[in-house]
Amino acid sequence: MRIKFLFIFFSFLFIGRSQTSLDKAIELFNKRHEKTKGLQADSNLINKCIYLFETEIENGNGSERCALYYLLSLNFKTRFVYTTEKQKKNLLDKTIELSEMYMEVFPLSGAILFEHITSVGLKAELTGAFANATNGIVEKMHKSAMKLIELDSMYNSCTGWKVLGILNYKTPFVPLIIDWPSKAEAKRVLEKTLKYFPSDIANNFYYAEALMENGETEKARIYFNLVIKLKNRETAVLEDLDFKVRAKNHLKSL
Repeated sequence: MRIKFLFIFFSFLFIGRSQTSLDKAIELFNKRHEKTKGLQADSNLINKCIYLFETEIENGNGSERCALYYLLSLNFKTRFVYTTEKQKKNLLDKTIELSEMYMEVFPLSGAILFEHITSVGLKAELTGAFANATNGIVEKMHKSAMKLIELDSMYNSCTGWKVLGILNYKTPFVPLIIDWPSKAEAKRVLEKTLKYFPSDIANNFYYAEALMENGETEKARIYFNLVIKLKNRETAVLEDLDFKVRAKNHLKSL
C-alpha cells in the first residue's frame, strides 16, 4: 500500500511539474508574433518553442495538448519562418509524419486532425497538388475535412466546413475521377461558416475567394475589404495579417 501511495504521489508530482513547464512553453508560443518583420517571424522564438515541446515529449509528456502545440509550432515555422521551397517541404514532410502518428494516438481530436490537414494543404500548395487532383492528395484532404466536421464541426470557427469549401473551389472537376468539386457548393459551405462566425477573418477571406471563383466580383470586393477592416485576433496576429495581405493583393487584381 505504501509503495502504491508513493507511486501515485510521484506521478502527480511529475505531472504537475510537466504541466508547469508545458504551460510556459505554450505561453512562449502565444508570443510568436513578437519581433516580426512584416510576415517574417522571429526564428529564435519559434525554435525555442519547438525545443521546449520536444523536451516535454522526450521527458514523457504524452498529452494531446503537448502534441497539438508541437504541431502548431512546426506549421507556424513552415509558414512564417522558412522562405525556401526545400526548407518548407522538408519540415512539412516531418510534420505530416508526426501528425499521422498523433492521429492514431488521439483519433477523436479535431485539433490534431486539423493540423494534419494544414500540413498536407501547405504541401499541396507548394507542390501544385491542387491543380493535379488525380494524385490522391486532394481526396485524402476531402475525407479528412468530412471527418473533422463529424468530430467537431464548430472547431476553430467551423474549420472543417472551411476546408471543405476551399477544396470545392480549388480542386478541378475531373469526370469519372473526381466528381464532387463545385464552386457553387464552395460558396454554400462557406456561407455556413459565416452564419456561425461572421467576424472570423479566415471565413470572410475564403468566402470572398469563393465569390470570385463564382464570378461575383463586386460582392467579393466587399468581403475582401471587410477582411482588411476586421480586428486581428490577439492569439493569431501573423496569421490574420497574412490574410489581409492576400486580400489586398486580390483587390489589386479585381
